[in-house]
Amino acid sequence: MVEIYADLTNQQAAPSKINGQMPVRFEVKTAVTKEELLYAIETTLKLHGLAIGNVEANQISAIPLGAKPRLEKEKVIRSNAP
Repeated sequence: MVEIYADLTNQQAAPSKINGQMPVRFEVKTAVTKEELLYAIETTLKLHGLAIGNVEANQISAIPLGAKPRLEKEKVIRSNAP
């Protein structure tokens, strides 16, 4: 899912360093806009306690919600998802 998000935002997906990874099911059954798809990905990750975060310039990864950044530059992207 992070790779799809990265493609849509012209970034690269970095491997997640989260221990105990579990698969997150994500399926879109109707046509959606790019913004709607980004929002759906963000919301799905948030429901699983995750967010998309910058780890390097133009690199993103899944990070735990509320986690302290691994890197000083790391920040959560578009944190307005409910």
